[in-house]
Amino acid sequence: MHRIMIVDDEKHILQALQRNLSRQKGLKIVACSNPQEALEIANKSHFDLFLSDFRMAGLSGGEFLVFTKQHNPHAMRLILSGATDFDGLVNAINRAEIYRYINKPVLANELIITIKQALQFYDLEKENRQLLEQIKLQQNELDQREMALNQFAKKIKYNRTTRRPGDLADLITSLDPENPIVPGDIDASTMRQIYRWQTELALAE
Repeated sequence: MHRIMIVDDEKHILQALQRNLSRQKGLKIVACSNPQEALEIANKSHFDLFLSDFRMAGLSGGEFLVFTKQHNPHAMRLILSGATDFDGLVNAINRAEIYRYINKPVLANELIITIKQALQFYDLEKENRQLLEQIKLQQNELDQREMALNQFAKKIKYNRTTRRPGDLADLITSLDPENPIVPGDIDASTMRQIYRWQTELALAE
């Protein structure tokens, strides 16, 4: 279910937009005729898409959409306009990172297609963010394992002077903590095998 907010201070247009979009499955529509009230709602709730008129009293559509970025930074933003102030419109598009500009009067089919495309793009970006986060977590796990292996490598360095079997026994125990090896309890055959491994490790250094 995608949450959409539509804002237009012309109530008859707002009602028409709401009526057309409410017929589409998977959409929850929040309609506001006052941009200030709409912004208060947007600051307290999550929305996947904002659709706003460009020219409104009190707060322009461009300003409204810019402010929505604070609490809904990943939401898609669309703007409706029949105005000829193209410089102001371009500025609003750039500042609010608007996905698409829709010209008035609005054609219902065009609006629905545009919103579906915007939501598909939103879902794709959301999936990419989740994959990126998963990759970061996996990389952190690999880094931790590498650090652990480096610590193991330091533990198994052979000491020629003491020839303690505990060095390798400690490593084996660390790999299988539920079955610890106590040097005093190791039989002669196992002791000889540990010495042989330690010798091979020393020669390999």
